[in-house]
Amino acid sequence: MSEVVSHIRFPLRVLKNGTHVYILDAGDRAFATVAYSKRVPFSFEYAKLVCTAQARALTDVFERRIPNTPLPATEEPAEDLAYKVELWFDSDNDVQQVLARFTKATHAQLFFEAIRSEYHGRILRVRQGIRVIWETVGPSKR
Repeated sequence: MSEVVSHIRFPLRVLKNGTHVYILDAGDRAFATVAYSKRVPFSFEYAKLVCTAQARALTDVFERRIPNTPLPATEEPAEDLAYKVELWFDSDNDVQQVLARFTKATHAQLFFEAIRSEYHGRILRVRQGIRVIWETVGPSKR
């Protein structure tokens, strides 16, 4: 039994069953699916966030007929993506990689909570500008 999680724009909709969140089109063909577990905290929220974002991106590309190309290296990300989830070097002196950017702090927190176990022992931070909002303890701080 499936239930609708979100109606994006026709023809896509995001649904869930007991183990997966998925995107269906008008012909009931699946575009994407993300598994979740009721035993893992924030697992459903993360799966719902990923599928909803993908469905919105698919409809935006379809409606505007824009090719799905990455930003050129010279362009900066939009100013409204103020929250960054960052992986830091073990020396805690520089950012190794920006894993994601978000408009809302709650989305950044959901992503942070969902991935922190994958980076056990590494320094992860959610920042807004220079302000650190959430972080994990790295190997040098134990």
